Amino acid sequence: MYRGAGAMIFRDVPGYCLYFIPYSLLCYWFTPEDHSTPSALSVWLAGGISGAISWGTATPMDVVKSRLQSDGVCQNKYNGVKDCIIKSYHNEGMQVFFRGITVNAVRGFPMCAAMFLGYELSLKAIRSRQAEPDV
Repeated sequence: MYRGAGAMIFRDVPGYCLYFIPYSLLCYWFTPEDHSTPSALSVWLAGGISGAISWGTATPMDVVKSRLQSDGVCQNKYNGVKDCIIKSYHNEGMQVFFRGITVNAVRGFPMCAAMFLGYELSLKAIRSRQAEPDV
């Protein structure tokens, strides 16, 4: 049931750092000095770029996670994350860890752009509703 959980942690922790940090920086850079909040286009672009960066950098450990999760159908091929990395590299070279990087990055852009835009617009709506005086 928990097969691949270690690889998923090694994928997600750095992946999310490379998700939220670029998003915050890009929103800041895309926001004109005379505005206090980023525009919808800025949020969309920052979210998309940060998603592509995040998923692009998470791809190597995603490959390892997928291999560990599919291992053991007939017999176990790997004995953990380190063993999977070593055997995969030894048998297929460094390029094995970057299979699907283009698809992940291209998929990550619209998915994360929409998610961050939805989040920011929802937050804006909630804040404006809270700022309204009670009648």
